[in-house]
Amino acid sequence: MIIMCDTFVALSTATTDGSIIFGKNSDRPYSEIQNITFYQHEEYSQGTEVQCTYIKIPQVEETYAVLLSQPFWMFGAEMGANEFGLVIGNEAVWTREPLGPPSLLGMDLLRLALERSRTARSAMESIIELLDLYGQGGACAENDPSLNYHNSFLIVDKFEAWVLETAGKWWVVERVTEPTRNISNSLSIRTNFDLSAEGIVDHAIERGYTEETEPFDFAKSFGINWRECSPYSREGIGRNKLLEERGNISPLTMMGLLRNCESGICMHGGFRSTASMVSQLFASEQDIHWMTGTPHPCESLFKLITIPATILEYQPAIKEPNLNSIWWAHEELSTINPSNFPDWTIYEKEMYIKIQDMNEEQLKAISNQAFTIELENYNALLKNSK
Repeated sequence: MIIMCDTFVALSTATTDGSIIFGKNSDRPYSEIQNITFYQHEEYSQGTEVQCTYIKIPQVEETYAVLLSQPFWMFGAEMGANEFGLVIGNEAVWTREPLGPPSLLGMDLLRLALERSRTARSAMESIIELLDLYGQGGACAENDPSLNYHNSFLIVDKFEAWVLETAGKWWVVERVTEPTRNISNSLSIRTNFDLSAEGIVDHAIERGYTEETEPFDFAKSFGINWRECSPYSREGIGRNKLLEERGNISPLTMMGLLRNCESGICMHGGFRSTASMVSQLFASEQDIHWMTGTPHPCESLFKLITIPATILEYQPAIKEPNLNSIWWAHEELSTINPSNFPDWTIYEKEMYIKIQDMNEEQLKAISNQAFTIELENYNALLKNSK
């Protein structure tokens, strides 16, 4: 099994309104449920521990409110945002470094960084610190110990973005300077990194990963069977489509990119795009997040959510089918008649135009309406299909 995902960012010079726009498809095993979840800002007493997916670690005194797209069985998340306008997405990567024992998953690192950081730089530093203390490892799919990988991260806040790529406990970091950037499932940082783990070049030479050190090429050295990104790969197609749209990228543009089935960015099959997320981050305004909480963005509605999130109706889903859950209603309709989904892009365009003049309180008031609209549509279509 191979997990594939695609994560994108458009900085302010590439967007229509000067915001920063993030997008990600989470590609996971077909049967795995991924929920939209919200965790409040919390404070903890000294000595408290937090149970991550496989290990416990010391909890910090304060955790920030987070909105997550979370596989139902794990502590961590595939993508998410916090109350300060920090957004992170992770990618599975395969490297020459040995796979570690159960410790922190890449998804755990993502959630912990969101809960403990206010900026992209501090989140990057938090992941590096946790990686150094605990390492990464463990089965990344429920009940499948064979699926284990290292991780890369696209870390974005209201002003900047960073790419952090890891191989075991080794890492490099690149600050995003181009107007657009994307990551997929191979190492992408070569010689252009801004920071790196101490001793990384000596380690690569000692392990026989490279003989070339000037300049040191991280991706080529640590990647398994690494090769240049093909323009016909998911990563290459995504990169080129972002290039074509520079200066005109809106949340709707990013949704369209995540729905690109021909390239495999919107993935179908035994592994599929299980959930999707688009975030629009403003320097001084309310951030807006659009999340599906259902598989296949080509069939799904991107629902507007703000932080703090109100009660997410019809979430979460669990293993037992329940048509009052959006996940299961979507699954039932997909099984009965996959061509019968509404054209959600019409609703999304209407909503996107409508919210331009709304204040924060108005945005909060309507953020849950889309869940009701979606479930009502599914119930009506299911009734007509029987």
